[in-house]
Amino acid sequence: MPPTATPTTPPTPTPAAVPAPPSALSATPVSRNRIDLAWTDNSGDETGFQVERSRDAVSWTQIAAPGANAVSYSDTSGLTPSKLFSYRFRAVNAAESSAWSNTASARVPRSDARSASSRAQRGIPAPTYGIGRRLTSRV
Repeated sequence: MPPTATPTTPPTPTPAAVPAPPSALSATPVSRNRIDLAWTDNSGDETGFQVERSRDAVSWTQIAAPGANAVSYSDTSGLTPSKLFSYRFRAVNAAESSAWSNTASARVPRSDARSASSRAQRGIPAPTYGIGRRLTSRV
């Protein structure tokens, strides 16, 4: 009698683990048109990140999706001078998304510091707006 083949079942794929959340998120205002974000990537199995921004730290909108192993991002769209923006991140992979990172906030500067130094380099004096003028009175 010939040997009987034993049926084999294909191995069940191991689901991807939920990625660890990023940490130490920081937000640094660079100019009226840019806020730099930096974080610590704590996961070795993410496929990317989700970046969300908020004006009130209650309603959030996704603004970017940096790739795997990224540790920084520059927000350059939709910024308004003198307004405060809050950010949060999470890692994502095929399984699902991590918990959210800490929240970091930055206020967009009213004007670029680079503008003042650029004027000085070109020999254009900075406006004084009356500061430094000495008042005298006649008696």
